[in-house]
Amino acid sequence: MVHSTFLIDLRKEASDKLAFYPPHQDYTWTFDDIIVFAFSARQAGIQMYICKGEHYGYLPMPLKAQQTLEDETDGVFHVRIEAMKLQLWNGGSFGNDNDITSALKVIYCIVVRLVALYGTECQ
Repeated sequence: MVHSTFLIDLRKEASDKLAFYPPHQDYTWTFDDIIVFAFSARQAGIQMYICKGEHYGYLPMPLKAQQTLEDETDGVFHVRIEAMKLQLWNGGSFGNDNDITSALKVIYCIVVRLVALYGTECQ
């Protein structure tokens, strides 16, 4: 679940009027972070909406107490592969040789990691 995450265009003048704390002087309801922010947006004349037409990135899952930095590294590799897959799936390309080289380096690192974990029997 994504909670309390907003993409805000700070180039817009109205963004200067957005605030979570202190709440707007006209706000009289229970103190709830989302409601306070939504009220602030309404008072500033900013429409809040969900945009599912664009891909803005990834929010990685936080590590659990028993997880290690190696688990985090694996997660980063996974995110990079997903980003490359999404780019190709949407009809994009990697644009230039440097991007292709970067993609191949990531794939190579993953293969090396799999071989290190599972030996040469990795299929």
